[in-house]
Amino acid sequence: MTRVGSNTSRPINVRIIYATHRDLSAFREDFRYRITAHSIHLKPLRERVEEIIPLSQKFIQDFAKRSGVCLKADSKDLKLLTTWPWRGNIRELRNFVEKVCLDAIFTASETGETVKSTTLTKEIITQRLGTTSYLEGQSPMSPSNSVPDFMPGDRMELYLERIEQDILKSALAINNNNQTRAAQQLGLSRSGLIKKLKRIAH
Repeated sequence: MTRVGSNTSRPINVRIIYATHRDLSAFREDFRYRITAHSIHLKPLRERVEEIIPLSQKFIQDFAKRSGVCLKADSKDLKLLTTWPWRGNIRELRNFVEKVCLDAIFTASETGETVKSTTLTKEIITQRLGTTSYLEGQSPMSPSNSVPDFMPGDRMELYLERIEQDILKSALAINNNNQTRAAQQLGLSRSGLIKKLKRIAH
């Protein structure tokens, strides 16, 4: 290997790991032969249900270290998480657990005291999950799991606006019209959510 700006070759010893969610047959044949010396096929998290609770506990511990708050959760309550398919796999689970940790800290801080320790209760987890339909495998952003029909002659921007409007309304409904929680769930700031709501109201 030659460094940028150098004329001298240096020996290196590396292993390169590739990751993809696509079928390897979709890649060009010569490229496929180069990267498939050793293939490891990982099952999606929804097919490794037994790992969900241990992973959740690990993410809670990691968040506790970063936040300085002692966070606990009963395995019986975390069992709720095994009902969701986690299409985003471990990343989605980690993001969800961190949001629940924030919910628990936020709930505990409402007493006005400094939060040193708190518990991720079944109620907090259930509230973040949203509705029963979410537990049964539907998206929390769309309880009916439906998308507005695209009608002939529709302009794409208007169609996308209708989808956004449905998502905003669903998020508010799931969070009992709590704009702060709805914004957190959507990955928006509260002011950003309010701007969007004002726009669709006109």
